[in-house]
Amino acid sequence: MNISCHIKKLSLLLFSGFTFFSCKKEEKPTVTINEIMVRAPFDKPSIKIPDFSKSPKISILEFGAVCGDKNKNALAIERAIEKANAIGGGIVIIPEGEWITKKLHLKI
Repeated sequence: MNISCHIKKLSLLLFSGFTFFSCKKEEKPTVTINEIMVRAPFDKPSIKIPDFSKSPKISILEFGAVCGDKNKNALAIERAIEKANAIGGGIVIIPEGEWITKKLHLKI
C-alpha cells in the first residue's frame, strides 16, 4: 500500500469517529428547580424546590427486584437510581409491598 492510501484510510477513520461523537445526543436534565424568595428581617438565600413532574418514572421491577430478596432488591434500586441520575433526574418507583433491601445511597 502506498502512503496516500494510508492517509485516505486514516482520514476516513478520523471523520467517522468525529461524526459519531458529534452526533451523540446529550441528555437534558428532567428536573427543574424552582426558587422562591422569603422575606425575612435578615439575609436569607432563596429556597430551591425540585419539580419532578416531568421526570420519567423508573420501576425497580425493570431491574430485577423480587419481593423478599434483599440482594436483588438492593441491586435493582441502585440501578434505578443510577439510571435516573444518568438521564438528569427521575422518579424511582417501588411498588406496594414489602421490599427488603440493604443500605442505599442517593445521588445528586
